[in-house]
Amino acid sequence: MMSPRILSLLIGLAAFHAVSADRYALLVGNSTAAGNFATLKYVHNDLSSLQNILTDFCGFSPQHVVLLYDRSPYDLDQELADMVGRLPAGSGNLFLFYYSGHADATALKMGDADFPLAKLKEKITSFPADIRIGVFDACQSGSFTRIKGGTLSEPFLFRDDGKTKGQVILCSSSINENAQESDLYGNSVFTFHFVNALRGSADMAGDGRITLSEAYQYSYNHTISSTAGSAGGVQHPSYQFRIQGEGDIVLADLNIRTRGILLSGDVEGDITVVSDKGSVVADLTKKPNAAVMIALGPGAYKVMNAQGGLRFLARAGVTEQSVATIRKSDFHPVQSSPSSAKGEERGRGAQVGITLSGGSGAYDLSSLSSGLSRQFAGFAAFSMSPPFSYKKYQVMPLVAGEVIVRNRFEAHLGFGGIAAASSADCAGQRFNQPDNSFYACRLHVQQTLNVKIIDIGGGYRFQNRFVRNASIHAGICVYEPELTVSSVFTDSLYNVETAGSETRTATAVVPYAALGYTWPALRFLDIGAKVRYRYQYRPVDFSAGYSGALPESAVPATSPPSCSFGGFDGSVFINIHLAFERREEQP
Repeated sequence: MMSPRILSLLIGLAAFHAVSADRYALLVGNSTAAGNFATLKYVHNDLSSLQNILTDFCGFSPQHVVLLYDRSPYDLDQELADMVGRLPAGSGNLFLFYYSGHADATALKMGDADFPLAKLKEKITSFPADIRIGVFDACQSGSFTRIKGGTLSEPFLFRDDGKTKGQVILCSSSINENAQESDLYGNSVFTFHFVNALRGSADMAGDGRITLSEAYQYSYNHTISSTAGSAGGVQHPSYQFRIQGEGDIVLADLNIRTRGILLSGDVEGDITVVSDKGSVVADLTKKPNAAVMIALGPGAYKVMNAQGGLRFLARAGVTEQSVATIRKSDFHPVQSSPSSAKGEERGRGAQVGITLSGGSGAYDLSSLSSGLSRQFAGFAAFSMSPPFSYKKYQVMPLVAGEVIVRNRFEAHLGFGGIAAASSADCAGQRFNQPDNSFYACRLHVQQTLNVKIIDIGGGYRFQNRFVRNASIHAGICVYEPELTVSSVFTDSLYNVETAGSETRTATAVVPYAALGYTWPALRFLDIGAKVRYRYQYRPVDFSAGYSGALPESAVPATSPPSCSFGGFDGSVFINIHLAFERREEQP
């Protein structure tokens, strides 16, 4: 296959095809197909992003760009016929057909039906336009990057039948490869780079005009680099270029609009432009001296510049009909991260880790103490009242598994517990009326409280300059307390010893909200602190799982013991994690 560089040299010697000629485009996409084809995520994004760049900077009137999304083969056939009928007489017309969706070696897969490639090729070849461009990003499904491409065979559209003069066909992958779509880009990989090329990333000449060969060469190079380490394998776009009497075709003229970012001549190096939503909108290597225009919609953008091991950042705001000029002096240095790709912040992928946490919480267990006192109220007849009290502040060890996505969104599942135990020995006496004497009595009470804790929650970690690494959290804690009480009563009058025990359980679901701060101490180690408030409407009763019995004088209370798990707590934690940077998503 001829390399993109040789292609550019051969066709770059002739005159440009004027942007002012009548241009028509039919953009078709289907996310679903019959059979074992999974639903694609970003077909509609492919169509809308290409539609916007065509109408804004490529000389296509909005009335001449038709978009068919999740439509049938019949709709495609009818629209092709309608466009031919609307085409005015005369020369110089350009027609662009684009498809994103499922396909195999013989047909486009459009929902429950197929559109044969033989028929499509005949329609494109016979379309009454001097220049006909076909761009195909056809796909199946896969794992994280969805495999696109169907049965692998010689691309049918590339077969020369002698009627394809004045025609260009671009495909997202070569003969024996698959194409991919990316969650980071929110588009198919090839389409993403093709649109970015038309925005100005491919303007190596610095004249504000993007030719078809420049757009293809840029898309070719960046598609390969973006998929080199992906699960779907490296992806090489392919082409067929048969133009007679025409030179290179100017697809985009950034001089006809005044909206975007202008990189001045003194800026050089690898440039990545990221929108305020975190998506990459331009990615290029800027040479010195020539200014480069990047066509963008209104919004706030970060412009990142990498030179060797150094990284620099500038910010720009674009409004309607305005151009933000970025000069070398507008950049300021930022800290480099060895795990970051160009234009990508640390933690762009997912982190999975183990969190070890320890802290102190305020638990109001006064209702539990009073409930136990009521249970042993009967021993007041022997001048005995065993004391029951629990520490208000308990240590809470917790082990949690956490997932952190893009260093912002957190989800965790934790397990922990609280244990408290105490005992009391009381001495009393009882009066025996027959002999008018007092006899000694003793009461030994042992109590154990074990609380199992399940913590389920999520959070958001801020990345703004002033609150960077601060976080907010919300979730629920499920508390499963188990209370075991045993006692031994010794009566010297009858020289008897009576023992007994009982176990009671309960379940409480307590929502909470928290504020935290995380300090990335090492690459795989974070240290942080968290303060949270647990809200419980009323104490929960120990009324479940009852078993056993206490001595008879321990009269059961009218209501069972209860406890509350509401209140504030604070903790410090260590998170040991692994970061999974998805190379197929990197710009």
